[in-house]
Amino acid sequence: MKNTQKGGLMLWLIVLIIILGGAVYIKSLKAQLAANGIRPASPTQSITQTATGITTTTQAQTCGLIVKTPVRGATVRFPLTVSGTIDNTKPDQCTWGMFEGTAGTVQLYVSKNGQWQPVGSQTPVPVASWTSNMTTFAVTINPGAAANSITQGTALKLTFMAENPSGDPAREVSIDYPLAY
Repeated sequence: MKNTQKGGLMLWLIVLIIILGGAVYIKSLKAQLAANGIRPASPTQSITQTATGITTTTQAQTCGLIVKTPVRGATVRFPLTVSGTIDNTKPDQCTWGMFEGTAGTVQLYVSKNGQWQPVGSQTPVPVASWTSNMTTFAVTINPGAAANSITQGTALKLTFMAENPSGDPAREVSIDYPLAY
């Protein structure tokens, strides 16, 4: 009986050591990622456009899509040139889908009466090299006459949708990028 109790106690001790070791490993991994400028992503973060009271929920993790200009939340005019980088050099994290010269599409939305309404049509996002793990993109958004109905201070968002040539819903990735007019 005594040996059984001793064996059970040893088993619990081993499990405790494994759990603590795992916690220490995860903490050191997070510190290493932070030191390299990579922050672990939460599933979503909320960004509030204070001028209109509209809340836009965007994915914190960009899956390799990095918008350089304009900056998030900037007040913009049209035609609007959006540029940035696709960085798929970390395939163990989610990556941004590209196919046949494009990194998906971007759609402009405007806030009207508390609802997001599309303006114009989806615009392809051309990339410098769709077969490379690191490339640049630049796309011009020009809603034409539809821009005349947008009033100053209106919340806007760009929704980027990655290429998904497989059609697999599990591989669909989109990122909302808030702006203002």
